[in-house]
Amino acid sequence: NMHHFMEYVFEPRYKEIKDTINLPPSKPGFKKIKSCGLTLAEAANLLMRRTPEDATEEEKLTWVRYAYDVREHAASLYQAAREKNHSKVVATYRQTIGKCNACHQQFADGKYQLSP
Repeated sequence: NMHHFMEYVFEPRYKEIKDTINLPPSKPGFKKIKSCGLTLAEAANLLMRRTPEDATEEEKLTWVRYAYDVREHAASLYQAAREKNHSKVVATYRQTIGKCNACHQQFADGKYQLSP
């Protein structure tokens, strides 16, 4: 079930990042963000393979594009945390959330919007 996959794989990682970026930058915080960013990037690979069954071919391509963008932004988030660049972490986190919300707007009737 895609809803469960999102709820138990993606959502907890976003919440961990959100909680962590609101703290003063620290080495342990960057480690947590690296872990979450890498997990999100790899989970997005799975999204590319699990398009909605009842979608048109065009919708499936759109789904894959969103998943690809999430993967790329999450990978950039991971890299920003490796660099210990807090402002870049915040920016790439927001880009990632933006792609998730755009996808939710199209494929979940606007439900499940995440706030950065």
